[in-house]
Amino acid sequence: MGVVVKGLTRLFTGRLLLCACLCVATSAKADIAVLDTVRQLHMQVFRISCDLFVQRGELGLAVDQQAVQAELLQATRLLEQIVSVENSVISDEQRDALLALWPAFEHKVADAAALDLHEQDFEWDFNLTFTEQLRELDTLLESIATSLSSTTEQQLLYQQAVRIQYMAARYTARAYIGALHTLDQDGYFDRDLNLLADDMDQVLMQLSQSGVSSEQLKPVSHRWRYIRGRYQDYQVNLAPMVVAKQTRTIVDNLLVLARSLSG
Repeated sequence: MGVVVKGLTRLFTGRLLLCACLCVATSAKADIAVLDTVRQLHMQVFRISCDLFVQRGELGLAVDQQAVQAELLQATRLLEQIVSVENSVISDEQRDALLALWPAFEHKVADAAALDLHEQDFEWDFNLTFTEQLRELDTLLESIATSLSSTTEQQLLYQQAVRIQYMAARYTARAYIGALHTLDQDGYFDRDLNLLADDMDQVLMQLSQSGVSSEQLKPVSHRWRYIRGRYQDYQVNLAPMVVAKQTRTIVDNLLVLARSLSG
């Protein structure tokens, strides 16, 4: 009888451990799924900004109002996915903060994109107020993303996808509407563009040293080298369309690579 009890106890304990392992694995997968959506939204905020500046600067010839609105709609759907996930891994406070910040950004972009490109300028304080909206969304989305479980390589890839899209937004703003209102403080959001370019070089090196193959990084590194010099002396000889186009492809490849590391 005692042997049977011990056997049942071991079987029960083993099943508990298996269930615990499965729960951890399921939780990690849930984190990765939400992380991917959060980083897509984070990137999309800066891609929308970039497109908005290109629309204004190129008078709607390269990017029109409908394209900006389509990007905005895609971002809103991503946000809805994040805040509506049942048993979501994000906190109620984070969900409430997202819902509080998004409408102002959405309206700001929609109103700016709808202006007559030949007759109406942005509001006199647009750069200041829009930068503050970007800063608030960036801080919140970064805090959500870094709280989610993932490998170091995945976090780096997702993070750099966001940051290089931000760089393109800063670059196109300077070319078309004037510099965004950065502050004299630490943090990538306020760093000089040529220093952010140095950061990109370091990240690519770090990824390579961590086991991400050069073949996997090739679609990113080749295009990055093509626009790298544009950030070296970005106040002269601006090429915003080149940077915007190449950045879009770089970002998409970084996201694909990050997802591939999830198995």
